[in-house]
Amino acid sequence: LAGREPVLAKRRTPLMRELDEARDTKRERRKRRAEEAPAPAAPAGGEDVVREKARRKVATRAVVALFNAIQKHQAPSSAESPPADARPKSKSKKKGGKPASGANDWSRDDFLLEAGGGW
Repeated sequence: LAGREPVLAKRRTPLMRELDEARDTKRERRKRRAEEAPAPAAPAGGEDVVREKARRKVATRAVVALFNAIQKHQAPSSAESPPADARPKSKSKKKGGKPASGANDWSRDDFLLEAGGGW
């Protein structure tokens, strides 16, 4: 009750005192735990960089292997597709509805079908 005015201290009920004591004990426990808890162990600067580089290398290899597997799986299906000149071509258009001058005559789907086989 230190630092409080005597008038306020006189109107403290037993329940209020109990709540204050509970709050104080919680604060003390938290403070004690913080002091006793070990600091989080961080690896030395060099170790972290080496580990991260190794992880990046493994991830890159995994992604390359994944794309190679996808390409291998899709290669037979692209061989069965009709030749490029047999597919209907769609015209690219500008805002005004006029065909784009000098633009390729390939639609997005045509481009993706052609580009997918070369990876």
